[in-house]
Amino acid sequence: MVYGDSFKNCIVAVVVPDEKAVEKWAATNKKTGTLAELCLDADLKKDILESMHETAKANKLNSLEKPQELYLTEEAFSIENNILTPTFKLKRNIARDIYKYELDQMYVELAKRGK
Repeated sequence: MVYGDSFKNCIVAVVVPDEKAVEKWAATNKKTGTLAELCLDADLKKDILESMHETAKANKLNSLEKPQELYLTEEAFSIENNILTPTFKLKRNIARDIYKYELDQMYVELAKRGK
């Protein structure tokens, strides 16, 4: 989920990484832990953010369209946790409410870094 606050000058994202890709990354980077534990790893977050920026650059997105901070979660968006509709569309308002704390914290972290 990509989120932008109209009072902020950048966007942030909540990302559910692919478990198999994270396992491969962990093996390559000599890291261990569950998916939940690896989602807290700063190196994993950095690598995913870099990958997203490379994809954005390849698709000619401007800087306002590139997330500047990520929150990684192991809990997939689903109908059961009420984040997706029965047609698998994101319920943006509900997702925003569920991840409000994490979204606010990402903007606090960006402010500390002067972004």
